[in-house]
Amino acid sequence: MLEARHLRIVRAISDTGSLTKAAVELGLTQPALTHQLHRMERLFGGALFIRDRRGARPTPLGLHVIERARFVLPSMDALVREARILAGGQDTAAPQIRVATHASPLPVAVVAALREVLPASQVSMRTEPSAQRQLELLAAGALEVAILAEYPSLPMPRPVEVVVHEVATEPLFVALSSRRALAAEQEVELALLAHESWILAEDADARSAEYLRQICDRVGMTPKIAYRVTSQVARDLIARGLAVGLFQPTAAASDGVVFRPLKGSPAELRHVIAVRAGSPVARYGAELAEAARASYWAHAARSPVYRDWLNRRRAVLNRM
Repeated sequence: MLEARHLRIVRAISDTGSLTKAAVELGLTQPALTHQLHRMERLFGGALFIRDRRGARPTPLGLHVIERARFVLPSMDALVREARILAGGQDTAAPQIRVATHASPLPVAVVAALREVLPASQVSMRTEPSAQRQLELLAAGALEVAILAEYPSLPMPRPVEVVVHEVATEPLFVALSSRRALAAEQEVELALLAHESWILAEDADARSAEYLRQICDRVGMTPKIAYRVTSQVARDLIARGLAVGLFQPTAAASDGVVFRPLKGSPAELRHVIAVRAGSPVARYGAELAEAARASYWAHAARSPVYRDWLNRRRAVLNRM
C-alpha cells in the first residue's frame, strides 16, 4: 500500500539527485531507503530512477510520480494540521516555508527577511527556473514563496491563490567577447547581431527562446539559437567570440566577456516575489518584496556598466 512516507522518499531522491543524500535528509540508512524504493517500483510497475555514478535521475514514470507527489504531500500535511486543530489538539510544528527561486540577485535577501518576520519557521529553498512551474506549485500549496521573473511582453498568469509583488524591471544586456569591435560601443544595435550564434542557459525558463525570437522579430531578424549550455560553458563560448547571449545586467563579470546595453532597451525582465494566499507568509509579502528590492539595487550599484546605463537614463528623463 502506498503511504505518504513513500512519496517523501521519491521527492527527496529527486531533490538531492542521490540515494545517499536523500537517506541523510530523511534520517534513514541507505539500505533502508533502497529497500523502500524497490517496494515502490514494484508497486508502480517500473523503475522510478536511473542510478549510475552521476547519481539518480528520474525515469519518465518517476517524473510522473514526483510531479504528483509535489501536489499531494502539501495537501496531506495541511489535512493533518487542520485535523489536529479541529480535534482540540495543538500543532506545535514550526511553520514550513518552502521557497523556489530562479537565478537572480534576490534569494539571500528574501531568506534573511523570512528569518526576521517568521523567526520560528523552517525555511528551505530550491532552484526552479520555470516561472510557470513556480506559480503552479504555489497555487497547489507545494510552495509558500516563489522568486521568479517574467518577460513584460509575455506576462505570466496570476492565479487567485497567489499574491504577486513586483520588485524591479530591468533591461537585459548582450554578453559578447571583449575582443569584438562591438565591445567598444556604449550600446549595441540588436540588428547588428543578426548573424551571431545565440546562447540560452540549459536551465533557462521555457519562454526564453520565445522571447528572444519575439524581440529579434521586431528588427526583422531570426536568431540562430545554437547552444543550450551551463553558465560557465556559455561564458567560455562568448569569451572566444563564438556566441552572444542575453544576460541580466547584475551578472558578475568574467575574463573575456563584456556586457553591453542594447540600444533602445528592447529586452526586459521583471523580477517578482509571489506568495501563496492564506499561507503564514502572505501577510509579509510586501516586506519580502522590499527586502528583495533593496538587494537588487545594491547588486545594480556594483555593476559599472549597469550603473552607467542608469545614470544616462536618469539624465535623459531629467531633461524631458
